[in-house]
Amino acid sequence: MTTSTKAFIVALATAAVSSIAFGATAEENWKAQCAKCHGAGGEGKAAMKTANYTSADVQAKFTDEQLFEATKNGVKDTKMPAYGAKGMSDDDIKALVAHIRSLKK
Repeated sequence: MTTSTKAFIVALATAAVSSIAFGATAEENWKAQCAKCHGAGGEGKAAMKTANYTSADVQAKFTDEQLFEATKNGVKDTKMPAYGAKGMSDDDIKALVAHIRSLKK
């Protein structure tokens, strides 16, 4: 095995270990990644000042694109992480946005 092949394998292994394992569905991703700050049902957490996604008024304040960008790239000066940088695919983020929309009552 050449040195460059070994380096490539190490780089792949490192990338695999450093990324988060995301669920197979948007609901699984919500439970594993989002619920701890946004609540299991999307009701938000007052202590963390997170949005109540069950509210039609709150949902009306955000476009799908804004939700997508916030999820993918994080929100500056908040604790909202950039899930795109953690390995969540654009398709998974789009599915998560659809899940957020389904929380509206």
